[in-house]
Amino acid sequence: MRLQFGNSEHIAKNKEKPKPVNPMIAFHGKAEGFFSCRECEWITRENYGKKTYYKCDKRGYSRGAGTDHRMNWDACGLFEYRIEKEMITLDGERY
Repeated sequence: MRLQFGNSEHIAKNKEKPKPVNPMIAFHGKAEGFFSCRECEWITRENYGKKTYYKCDKRGYSRGAGTDHRMNWDACGLFEYRIEKEMITLDGERY
């Protein structure tokens, strides 16, 4: 096969990539409603050096990319809505 620049058939094949799916859905099913992992109580943010990685407490932890979690994934059946808590200092200031 000869590569031709501007061949739309070749370009279309390269752009078709499967959408990553939340691996927790295979075990616990999908959450009812249109929620994402971003809104879940079990998502935590881990900072390693200058980079930030998101992990799911229900999925397990490792220091590798295998347990990294994407915030835009559809939520699994263990989804619990995160309630934002307001932080109040001893002086009564809010932040």
